[in-house]
Amino acid sequence: MHILITGLLIAMTLFSAASSDAGQAEVDALIDSQDPALRTSLTDYIKLQAMQLPVRPPAPRSVEEWEARRKVIRGKFLESLGLSPMPPKTPLNARNMGTLDRDGYTVEKIVFESRPGFLVTGNLYIPKGLKAPAPAVLVVHGHAIDAKAAHYQYVHVGLAKQGYVSLAIDGVGFGEREPVGHRSQAMPYLVGQCIVGLELWDNIRSLDYLCTRPEVDKTKLGITGCSGGGLQSAYMIAVDDRIKCAVPVDFTATYRAFIGTGIVHCICNHVPNVMRYADLADVMAIYAPRPLRIIAGEFDNLFPWNSARQVYEEVREIYALYGKEGNVSFFVDDTPHGYEPDKRVSAFEWFNTWFKGDPHAVHPDVTLETRETLACYPDGKLPEGCETVSTLAWKQMVKAGNARAREKLSSDELRKAVVDDLFGGFPGRCPIDARNRGKAESERLTVEKVTFKGEVHMPIPALVLTPKDGGKTHPAVIYVDPLGKSHAARSERVKALLDMGYTVIAPDLRGFGETYDPRASGQGDPEFLWVTDSILMGRHLFGMRVFDVTRCIDYLESRPDIDKSGIGVCGEGIGGLLAVFSAALDGRLRWVSASGMVGSMTPEREWLSGPFPWGPLPGKYDKLPMCAFVPNLLRYADVKDIVSLAADRPVMIERPVNGLGQELGEAQVNRLFGGLPGDIMIARSDSSAESWLKARRGD
Repeated sequence: MHILITGLLIAMTLFSAASSDAGQAEVDALIDSQDPALRTSLTDYIKLQAMQLPVRPPAPRSVEEWEARRKVIRGKFLESLGLSPMPPKTPLNARNMGTLDRDGYTVEKIVFESRPGFLVTGNLYIPKGLKAPAPAVLVVHGHAIDAKAAHYQYVHVGLAKQGYVSLAIDGVGFGEREPVGHRSQAMPYLVGQCIVGLELWDNIRSLDYLCTRPEVDKTKLGITGCSGGGLQSAYMIAVDDRIKCAVPVDFTATYRAFIGTGIVHCICNHVPNVMRYADLADVMAIYAPRPLRIIAGEFDNLFPWNSARQVYEEVREIYALYGKEGNVSFFVDDTPHGYEPDKRVSAFEWFNTWFKGDPHAVHPDVTLETRETLACYPDGKLPEGCETVSTLAWKQMVKAGNARAREKLSSDELRKAVVDDLFGGFPGRCPIDARNRGKAESERLTVEKVTFKGEVHMPIPALVLTPKDGGKTHPAVIYVDPLGKSHAARSERVKALLDMGYTVIAPDLRGFGETYDPRASGQGDPEFLWVTDSILMGRHLFGMRVFDVTRCIDYLESRPDIDKSGIGVCGEGIGGLLAVFSAALDGRLRWVSASGMVGSMTPEREWLSGPFPWGPLPGKYDKLPMCAFVPNLLRYADVKDIVSLAADRPVMIERPVNGLGQELGEAQVNRLFGGLPGDIMIARSDSSAESWLKARRGD
């Protein structure tokens, strides 16, 4: 490995708009041209893929056939959640932080640890005058800032006044647990975890806590929740057999319908890779034949009620195998999204039917408590030093790094794991179908705008820039710029490459440049919708873009003016990481250069500080776009391991950075990339980088 440190910047003027260059205006116009039809291409493609996946197998014909399928689905689902194997059930260390005395019930303020140092704050509603252990219901909230103090109090008090013990907890990142982190927390994905998996483990430990209480009948545990709480309810019944009655509200919909709405949902809604093997009905049917009522709102625009009915009908087919169709029910209310009064009464009736043998239910008057009254801690916040989503993920990253060192995969095994397990496989190569969309010339170069197919229904627009140097063929560079091909065409690096005699193809990989759709933006990231939907489908956006780079190679090899033995790839920022992955997986790339690329997806421990560790997206690792957080990546490889797959060819890493966008020092570079075999250069300046690129031109 070579480290060159110099300080010169080569200023290139190939694209200067000199008045003597009569063709420059036409070149600029072509570079800036836009096709509105391309803007929605990725959004439309993801919706189309969602309509095609999963291809559900025929309904099972017997209980035995279903039980065998159920076991497989449950195993894969637990793995997707990051709950396989289940974490150890460590001591809860539960404590009472105070009690409220109310008419007909009491409210205990409780705190326990679902994992060591991972505090859960909650309220336990207990009916007065219990003469025997009572049924208990875990009521989980959705995206309510006030969490346990939100409008779900109507459900808790309603249950308590009908003789139920009811537990409310602050979900991950809400209420008193806000500093723990929730929205857009992508870090857990890297180590095979996810926010909903953390939530479900909190819920499992909540049931453990209920089972410690003498007031609770441990044989009669139920769960309900709305929206994000409906999600947790629907998934809890698949992972915890202690639940004997369930009422998920305003979440149930097929995954196809969920993606088809085009609505930006919170990251907690996206279980990695679940659509590779199941739809929601398959997951919920794991619970059969125990009592289940699905509740939907007729005017719910987030989870369409007709799709909820479809899930119900598919789940009911499984119940029919057991002869228990009456154990599953569907209720739709003429209301929008939310746990409205008639929905609450319907839930009470369902619990009463199965836990008391009498469906009659009432909706009592409820006086809502304030957030301050229900708080477990005086200031309504967790004490400092508690575990967070980020610190839990970081500890798993360290374990993953140690495991990789112990169980090192061969190069072929790692490549296969990246493509199949991380990216969800690459599609078959369709005809390239290249089309010329325009051509312009200046005194110094020729610019072509072309499109070709990455996949069927997924065009790649690109600019092909060729220097006028008299050569019949040129070596080529694929230049991956996340700001798009127009930005690339005017960059100093592309100017330098053209001056060296390279043909440069600057593609808009799907979602870049001309193919960017503003509707994908959400929760602090411009690609949030695409990333989260691709995670749910199990074909990650990052992997799709790597495949697009390989299609650029296919296109270049179809051109007679390209030296096919001299194709390299350059990338900036996240484009550099895409370039390295592409070279690692496709041996046709003769060299790779990555500028401003993150040196490791495992952050430094000292970065985990402050009241909101790593911030809202995806924390203080905030100079990385969300598409970099590929589920399970660090179980297989960090950046160094991917670089090593390309190290049989020249590799340049120019000015590597950390997740904060800060350039790495020499000691950090040596720690991260030291010991790699092959021709690896770490360039710390433009001049040293361009000298390296010139040398590739002469190879």
